[in-house]
Amino acid sequence: SYAGPQFRRIRAGSTVRNAGGAIVYISQVYNHPTYDLSTRDGDITVARLSSPLSFSPLVQQGVIINQGGFIPDNLSVMHAGWGDTTETGSTSPVLRDVAINTINNELCRERYRVAPRTACSASSIPNRIVGGEPTTIDRYPSIVQVDFLGVWTGTWGHSCAATILNSVYVLSAAHCFAGLFYGGPQFRRIRAGSTDRNTGGVIVNVAQVYNHPSYGMNAADGDISVVRLVSQLSYTPVVQASSIINQGGVLPDNMPVVHAGWGHTAQSGVASPVLRDVTIFTVNNELCRVRYLGAPRPGVVTENMICAGILDVGGKDACQGDSGGPLYYGDILVGVVSWGEGCAQAEFPGVSTRVASYTDWIVATAVDFLGVFSGVWGQSCAASILTSRHVVSAAHCFDGWWAYNHPSYGTNGYDGDISVIALVDALTYTPVVQPVTVMSQGSNIPDNLPVQGGSASPELLDVTIFTVNNEECARRYLGAPWPGTVTENMICAGILDVGGKDACQGDSGGPLYYGDILVGIVSWGQGCAQAVYPGVSTRVASYTDWIVATAV
Repeated sequence: SYAGPQFRRIRAGSTVRNAGGAIVYISQVYNHPTYDLSTRDGDITVARLSSPLSFSPLVQQGVIINQGGFIPDNLSVMHAGWGDTTETGSTSPVLRDVAINTINNELCRERYRVAPRTACSASSIPNRIVGGEPTTIDRYPSIVQVDFLGVWTGTWGHSCAATILNSVYVLSAAHCFAGLFYGGPQFRRIRAGSTDRNTGGVIVNVAQVYNHPSYGMNAADGDISVVRLVSQLSYTPVVQASSIINQGGVLPDNMPVVHAGWGHTAQSGVASPVLRDVTIFTVNNELCRVRYLGAPRPGVVTENMICAGILDVGGKDACQGDSGGPLYYGDILVGVVSWGEGCAQAEFPGVSTRVASYTDWIVATAVDFLGVFSGVWGQSCAASILTSRHVVSAAHCFDGWWAYNHPSYGTNGYDGDISVIALVDALTYTPVVQPVTVMSQGSNIPDNLPVQGGSASPELLDVTIFTVNNEECARRYLGAPWPGTVTENMICAGILDVGGKDACQGDSGGPLYYGDILVGIVSWGQGCAQAVYPGVSTRVASYTDWIVATAV
């Protein structure tokens, strides 16, 4: 027990626990005023020494993080000390260190909430998706209900969920559109724009289903389906397309993700009458795979799946009726609810199809320009007029289609993401149809200059943002949830560390202006308008000579 500063001293500059170094006594202790012995909150103290330390190579002051500084999850950190070497062992005679990783605070809180010393049991976790809360459709405007028509009853009932890709296509799980009781697309419809399970919103029947060709070959691998609707959805505040993760994008372990749906609120319960959501955490795939090999009904977890839950705690998960629904990271669709061992089990997290394994297939199937199957035109990207017969846009808007994509595109991430498109007919210039002025080859835009971009809303929008230092931008994207490479052929722009303004889906290929000069082509980014990650555009000045030579 503590009896006062006179009963404490420090030893500095020694590797050995009880010998060497310099000994200095403590004269005063300042515990933080919020310190609570029962909760350990505010467990920090400043201790004043009775005499100054003499700095040497073995005695140096530490560098401390700034006020409010943030350490992301899964970063490598280091402990050092002379403490016990095992839980029931003895202190170390020499200094030891160990590298560990930061863990998401919410996940940590959930685990300690049911730690053995709290004497809690699984039954104390609320069965309220499972363990979630009621929410509203305006929070998740891209989710839709999938209903089935009973062959014998002739009535519609809830079966699964799906996510809006564009006005004609939704994304769901293949097992929702396969098997003995499927019957065909005429037995499925979707309900969009409603919080309530069986009322409200807009109902659209299903025209065609495209299950991934690998589905059925290896258990639940490839459990993903692109579903074409009979008629177009009209976008409203509660009916919106989702952003989806890029092909190959990686979501680290222990990241917070969200399930939303109308499924069962308990393993043996009934479907929810209203939309619910629940926050859970991604689980290491190898750990998940090993656990499911030992499950009562063993399952195969592949690299095309994401596991998520509250590991070794349980109580929160998707459940029956949530199948096919979204798993979101922020506002980005990263998973499609697929399968699991019961619902909300402590040992077995839920398993979703990993969207990043299928993004290219999804995009190729759910085309958002002239539909291969629908014959309906929809907006996909933007471009800038170069001449009466040429426009300039992003190569990823025309990838695999006839256009003059820059020859370097596809060799290094999004480097060279620029395309010159030749028009069939010449444009007639008017006050509202004019060519753009292109920045000269090799010209440089300094950091922190205001630039403008347009937006793909029902009406043309613009937003003023600021250029961001490329080196800083590159450093940030190396640490992003799905890392990207920022090269010297790109411009980063946004409101750094604030966010809220950016280009977004549908703006790709559109202009980034400095004054009336075209300096960038909207290319890629981490979601939209993120505080930490500015948007990235192709730097036009790296390609001006090629543009001029191509658009002759």
